[in-house]
Amino acid sequence: MEGFPQSDRDDMLAQILHASKRAAELTKQLLNFARKGTFQIVAVDANAVIERTVTLLSHSIDKRIEIKLDMQADSPAVLADPSQIESTLVNLGMNACDAMPNGGVLTFTTKNIVLDDDSCGDHAGELVPGPYVEISVCDTGRGMDSETRSRIFEPFFTTKDVGEGTGLDLASVYGCIKSHYGSIHVDSSLGQGTTFKLLLHAAEAACVSGGGPTGQDAVRGTGHILVVDDEGIVREFVATALQKLGYSVSLCVNGSEAVEYFNIHYQDIDLVILDLIMPVLNGPDTFRALKAIDPDLKVLVSSSF
Repeated sequence: MEGFPQSDRDDMLAQILHASKRAAELTKQLLNFARKGTFQIVAVDANAVIERTVTLLSHSIDKRIEIKLDMQADSPAVLADPSQIESTLVNLGMNACDAMPNGGVLTFTTKNIVLDDDSCGDHAGELVPGPYVEISVCDTGRGMDSETRSRIFEPFFTTKDVGEGTGLDLASVYGCIKSHYGSIHVDSSLGQGTTFKLLLHAAEAACVSGGGPTGQDAVRGTGHILVVDDEGIVREFVATALQKLGYSVSLCVNGSEAVEYFNIHYQDIDLVILDLIMPVLNGPDTFRALKAIDPDLKVLVSSSF
């Protein structure tokens, strides 16, 4: 930038910084949509996250919009990444406010539901029977027609004017919920407002298996289990579930790491839970390498492929 006045250089550097930050945000949103973002799965109080979201929104939205809370969930804890879920709710809240340019009512609702085999089929997503927390974000805005409603989760699709949006907000919302192995559904019609319903695994779901015993009657176990999976959310979810049931758990991110770890600790490992599709060393090759070390090893093979 030699030859430019200092003020011009400062202005150009500011533009570069702004463009870099925007590119980073777009990349993050695309990764979320593609289910490749980084997540830290912990037990999160959904009611508390909504309260923080409302605090953020209240400082930036039209004062003619009234925000209401209907916290029906007695057990609001979900297994989720706190920052991702908060970002998701902020995105949904801002979109709802954009749909109410003349004011209206924005309502956040939580409630506990339990899905069985039949009801899982009524929801989109990779759901399994068990307890969930349903989070609803409802507005009294202009709503959407069926064509718009069918495309709202597409990357770069937007009904906003050029320069007012990238079309990635709802795409990243969709990617986030799918990465949490949850479900998202939208109800909307022109002039009737819009409601987004999110289903997230209740935190206690980690120690519930199908229709078997739950709570204090849950079957307890002992032993050391090695979990091998390249998907962070899967590793953390399985580890949480097993640890709550009394097992000791070790985690490896790929087959090569698992073989190296097992070669040292094989005498202490009672079971390996092994993903099939992984980088570096895939599941079948990892299985053969592990069995070469300990032919009597018990391996539970799993895959979402």
